[in-house]
Amino acid sequence: MDWDRAGEELTWEKLLGLDGSLLFIEHVFWVVSLNTLCILVFEFSPYHIGYYTLTAFELQEWIQYAHFEGLLTTLVGYLIIGICLVLLHAFASLFRFRKTRKILGISYVVVKVCLLCVVEIGIFPLVCGWWLDICSLPLFDASLKDREASFVKAPGTSMFMHWLFGMVYVFYFASFVLLLREVLRPGVLWFLRNLNDPDFNPVQEMIQLPIVKHIRRFLFSGIIFGTTTLLMVWVPIRIIKKVSPTFLPYNFTFTTESTHEMSLELVLLQVMMPALLEQGHTREWMKHLVRAWCICASWILDLRSYLLGDVNLGDHINGVVIPVAEGIPPNPQPLIEDILNGDDEGFADEEAEEIPLVEPAPVQEGPEDGIAPGGLGFVLGGGLGAAHQALLLRDSPTEFHPYHCPKWFHFKICVLIVFICATLSVVSFAVLTLPVSVGRAVMGYWLQTKGEGIHELYTTATGLYVTWIGIRCMIILGTWIPKGWAVVWNMLKTWSLTVTKAAIAMSILIGLIPYLCGLLFELVIVTPIRIPINQSPIHIPSENWVMGTLYIKIACASTMMSPPNFWLRRTLERIYNNGIRNIDLNLIIRDLAAPCIVCLGLALAIPYVISKSIVPLFVNNLEMQNLVERRIFPLILVLVVIYGIILFQIRQFTKLYEHIKNDKYLVGRRLVNYERDRIPITPAIQAVPAAVVQ
Repeated sequence: MDWDRAGEELTWEKLLGLDGSLLFIEHVFWVVSLNTLCILVFEFSPYHIGYYTLTAFELQEWIQYAHFEGLLTTLVGYLIIGICLVLLHAFASLFRFRKTRKILGISYVVVKVCLLCVVEIGIFPLVCGWWLDICSLPLFDASLKDREASFVKAPGTSMFMHWLFGMVYVFYFASFVLLLREVLRPGVLWFLRNLNDPDFNPVQEMIQLPIVKHIRRFLFSGIIFGTTTLLMVWVPIRIIKKVSPTFLPYNFTFTTESTHEMSLELVLLQVMMPALLEQGHTREWMKHLVRAWCICASWILDLRSYLLGDVNLGDHINGVVIPVAEGIPPNPQPLIEDILNGDDEGFADEEAEEIPLVEPAPVQEGPEDGIAPGGLGFVLGGGLGAAHQALLLRDSPTEFHPYHCPKWFHFKICVLIVFICATLSVVSFAVLTLPVSVGRAVMGYWLQTKGEGIHELYTTATGLYVTWIGIRCMIILGTWIPKGWAVVWNMLKTWSLTVTKAAIAMSILIGLIPYLCGLLFELVIVTPIRIPINQSPIHIPSENWVMGTLYIKIACASTMMSPPNFWLRRTLERIYNNGIRNIDLNLIIRDLAAPCIVCLGLALAIPYVISKSIVPLFVNNLEMQNLVERRIFPLILVLVVIYGIILFQIRQFTKLYEHIKNDKYLVGRRLVNYERDRIPITPAIQAVPAAVVQ
C-alpha cells in the first residue's frame, strides 16, 4: 500500500477527476465494489436464506398475505443467520477456536443489535399503534373489517400511520414517566428505566444483556403499555357508551374535495395545540395535580413516606420500618464478594450466572438502624435479590430514599394500584368528554348548526382553549382577590393595556401577514398548477389564511436555524424574550411587521399593476391579457430566482478571484509582482527580498 498517497489531502477535484488525473477511476471502482458487497451481504443473502426457510416450512402464503413479503423474508433470514451464528459460536468454543469464536461473536452481536433496534423502534411502536386503534374502534364507529379493508387498500400508509401513532403514544408515556420521577420518591418507579440517567446506554445494554432478558423486557413493556391503553381508552369508552349512548361516535370525517378542512386540521395540530401545551404551563399543572393525588392517596393509605419520601424517618425508628433481612448485613459488601468468588450456596445457578463479574463499589449504610440502606423501593432482603440490587448500584447511586413501611404494606400497595387504575380511567373519561362537550356547545351556538355534525377536531380544540382560559382566569382571580380589590383593579387596567397591545400584534402577525403569505403562495404555486387558463380561480380568504399560517410557522422555524447575526432571527428572539407582559408593540411593528408587509405587498402589487395597468396599453387581445395575468406571478418568481442565482454566482466568482489573487501575489499585507496596468514597481515593493519577488 502506498502510504504517501494515503496522507494526501482528498479534494473534490481529485475525487471527481477534475484535476486531469485518472485517480477517480479507482474511487469509482471501490465505491461500486463496496456497494455491491453490502447489497450481497446485507440484503441478497438474508433475503434468500429467509425465502428458502419459509419455503421449506410452507409459510410463503402467510408472508404474501401480510403485503410486506420482502421485508418479512429478510427479517426471517436475519433470524436464521443469528441462530446459526450462535450454534457456530458454541462449536467454536467447544473446540477452542479462539479467532473463529471471536469473529462469530462479533458477527452475532451485530445481528443481535440490528434485530433489537428493529424490534424497539419498529415493531413495538407498531404493536402499540394497532392496539390503540383496536381499543378506540367504538370511538369512531369503526370495526376490524374497516381496518382490514383500509390495510388491504393501502398497506404502507396504514402501517405507517399506526407506527406513527404508536411512536407518539410511547413518547408521551415516557414524558409522563419523567414527570412522575420529578414528583415521586426516588425508587418508587424501580421497574421502569430512567431515560435521564447519564449512565443509561441502550446500545451497550443490547450488546451486554442476553437475548432472553431482552425478550422478557419486551413482554413486560407490552404488558404495561397494553394495560395502560385498556385503562385509558377502552374502559372510558365503555363507560361513555353506558352513561351517554348518543355522545359517541366522534365525527372525524376527512373531506378530500376541499383542502380547507384539512388545512384547518393541520393548523390546529401544528400551531394551536403546541402553543397551548407550551405556553399554558401544562407541565407544571400536571405536576401539581399528580402531587395532590399522591397526597390524597397517601393520606388514605398511610403511604406518604413511600410515595413522596418527605416524611422524617427519625420518628419511626422504633416503629415498623423497612427491615434488613436476617442474614444480610447492613453493608452487603461481604455477601457480594462471596458471590463473586463463587461461594453462592443456596442460590439458583441460572440467576447467579446473570451477575456481572465486575468489582462493586462500597455500598453505604443507611442513616439509621432498621432503615433500608438502598434498593429499588421494595424491602431489602431475600438473599440473591439483595445481592443483585447491590450489584446494580455498584456504578453510581440511584438516589434511593428509605421510607416508612406501615402495617399491611403489601395490601395497601395493591389498593394503591387499584386507585391508580381507577384514576387513569376517570381522567381519561374526563379528557374524552369535557373538551368535546364544551366545544360542541360553543361551536353549535356560534355556527347555529342544527343536527349537523361538526368535525371533532374543531370541537376538541375549541373546548380545550375555552377550558384553559377558564382555568387560567380562576387561578389569576384566586391570586389577586386576597391582595385587595384595589390591586385587582390596578392589575385589570394593566392587563387591559397588555391585552390590547397583544390583540393588535396578533391581528398583524397572526392575521394579516399569514393571509398575505397564503395569497401569494396561492397565486404563485397553487393556481398555475391546479386551475386551467380557461377557468377563473376563486380565492377563499380563510383557506389562504390557514395555509399562510403553516407557511409562516415553517419560515419561523427556518429563521431560527439561520446564522445568529440574521436580522429577522434577532428580532424574533427579542420579541420572544420580552413575552406577553413586556410586549413592545413598537418593536413588533417597526422591525418585524413593516418589513414583512412591505415585501409581501410589493410581491402582490407589482405583478397585479403590470398585468392590469401596463399590459392592456400594449396588448388588446383579451386571451393574451388573461394569460399574462395568470402567468405573471410564477414568471416573476422565476426571474427573481434566476437573478438571485446569478448574483450568488457573481459573488462566489468574485471571492474566488480575490482568493486566487491573494494566494498568488499577497505577501503579508503588500502585493508583490501584481502589474495589472503595467505600473512600475515602487521602491517600497522593490524593497521586498529577492527570494520573494520572482
